[in-house]
Amino acid sequence: MSDEPNNEPTNNVEASVGGVTQTVTATLPIHLLFKHPRYYELVVSASHLREDHPEAAVVMAQSAVEVFVARAFDALLIHHGVDDTIRQPLARCIPDHTFQDRETCRLWHALTGERIKTAPTWKRFDEEVERRNRVIHAGEAVTPVDATAAIEACVGLIKHMQDVLRRLLRPND
Repeated sequence: MSDEPNNEPTNNVEASVGGVTQTVTATLPIHLLFKHPRYYELVVSASHLREDHPEAAVVMAQSAVEVFVARAFDALLIHHGVDDTIRQPLARCIPDHTFQDRETCRLWHALTGERIKTAPTWKRFDEEVERRNRVIHAGEAVTPVDATAAIEACVGLIKHMQDVLRRLLRPND
């Protein structure tokens, strides 16, 4: 996907410059949703950690998904015309960013028409959420191979969501 916006939909967007936040009418740069540094850098960091710190890699990969999901819901709410005064508090009410809560899944379905748990990558991702929970809450040790599986599952779900969002948010070509 090119870094050049092409006929992106127009929306109100918050822009921060020098600590001052202002709402402006601008295009929604869908391409930035797919190349957002935070989630991408978390995946890269997880990859660097997988050999020496596989537990941290598992947690970091999951964090990448959570960051992407938050941005995806924000883009979907904008796409559906939800005003900033409602969108921002509503986004904070999303129960989780790993689709473990039924209401998060229902909101994704309402906004995309897709059931996330039918995604081809869902089963592997769901298993990795369980692994991450065991790492964090039970101190489970994992191997570099386990960390690689977690990273791949998380990246797989991100790519699936990207495909869904591309179909939904890009104007008809």
